[in-house]
Amino acid sequence: MGLSVMQAKQKPDASESVHRSLAQHGLSMFTLRSLAFQILLLVLLIGALMLIAHAVVQRLSDSETLAFVCALALGLLTALLLIPLLLSSPRSLLRALSGAVHAYKDHDFSFAIRWDADDEFSELVQAHRDLGTALRAQNLQLVQRELLLDAMNQNSPVASILALQDGPIVIANRAARQLLAKGEPIEGLPIKHFSNALQGQLLPALQKMREGILSIAAEHGEDDEAIYYLSVQTLHVHGQAHDLILLRALTRDLQRQEVRTWKKVLRVISHEINNSLAPIRSLAHTAQALLRQGDIEKTEQSLVYIQNRVTHLDGFLTAYAAFAKLPSPNRQSHMWLDVLNTVQSQFAFMLLGKPPKMGYFDRAQIEQALLNALKNAHESGSPSEAIQISMDADADWVRIDILDQGPGMAEAVMSQALVPFYSTKRSGSGIGLALIREITEAHGGRIMLQNRSAGGLQLTLLLPEATALENR
Repeated sequence: MGLSVMQAKQKPDASESVHRSLAQHGLSMFTLRSLAFQILLLVLLIGALMLIAHAVVQRLSDSETLAFVCALALGLLTALLLIPLLLSSPRSLLRALSGAVHAYKDHDFSFAIRWDADDEFSELVQAHRDLGTALRAQNLQLVQRELLLDAMNQNSPVASILALQDGPIVIANRAARQLLAKGEPIEGLPIKHFSNALQGQLLPALQKMREGILSIAAEHGEDDEAIYYLSVQTLHVHGQAHDLILLRALTRDLQRQEVRTWKKVLRVISHEINNSLAPIRSLAHTAQALLRQGDIEKTEQSLVYIQNRVTHLDGFLTAYAAFAKLPSPNRQSHMWLDVLNTVQSQFAFMLLGKPPKMGYFDRAQIEQALLNALKNAHESGSPSEAIQISMDADADWVRIDILDQGPGMAEAVMSQALVPFYSTKRSGSGIGLALIREITEAHGGRIMLQNRSAGGLQLTLLLPEATALENR
């Protein structure tokens, strides 16, 4: 019946295929018939042979019983010989269909089935052939799309890692391999294998937050640092939970932003100074004229206004100078509860849990950092009763979390939130979070920002314990 299995792209000659099939199955008179017609012919043939055998045996032996037995034996023998031959082509077709299905399961779509006969199986073979063509087209599209996505992922500056939860890394792009292993392959290794990555800050950050800013001090000096935006998403692939970890280096972007910010700061300071000096100069000239006229009362009013403008200008410059000239921390032992009580006298908050008893830090600077954090929390629009502070400590670190229920931060704002003088507030100075970062890092600590899943922002300060400082 003309069955052949071929590569999808091959086009063998039809006559050769039919001839090869006929020679193999030895049933040329049936190849162009339907299976039903072939069965009918086989039944007629067996019947005819049985009638001939019955007549011959009965004439020779004059025994009806012997004639019937011989005819029946000949019929059975003929059926046993011809039925397997008749069914060989359908059986071959079924084996070919089964093999093709297994090949499709293994994502091998390169084979197709050729069936030259025009019978009951033709529609089945044609449907199977159409299915194979559709699967090959879809597979080609998927392969091309996968190659395109892989090329985009490998050339992306964002380090991306797909790993089984609590399991090995499945996929990592070039940026991730460079960041974690200096370009060496990392697939198949667990995340915890890279405990020293990012100066040991990657694993703690992954355990403590799903999204936020990670600041890492560089190895070449205290003033250099690397800043990353960390994002962790949970995906389910083939029924298994995976973590998609994205690390985007923000250092260069922030450096460019800092240059633009410093230019803006210079314009702001210049504008503020000119706005104060111009009226001071005018009032000083007016006061001289009034003094010559003997008008002491108006002269005093002019001098008071000059004094107010000078006081405002001094406060303005002092705030910026405090950020630019932050002294090295004077670390001493202090009780954390005393610090929290002092801060709470100025900004209300709820303390979660019990804080550590003692700490080793510059009390004035840490109080200033906490005051700035709480000021931002209150100005975020969060209800006062929803602003909270929680503290935790181990042998190496003290963790301070400042929580609010404000609107949180957009990704674009969060990526620049730690840049000095960057602010989205109409009257903001842009030094609050930057000063917190400077104080924290001056203590050898780290700062992290992340949006809370329930709404609001979480600011985390990690400060080293005294024993950890001694071991550095």
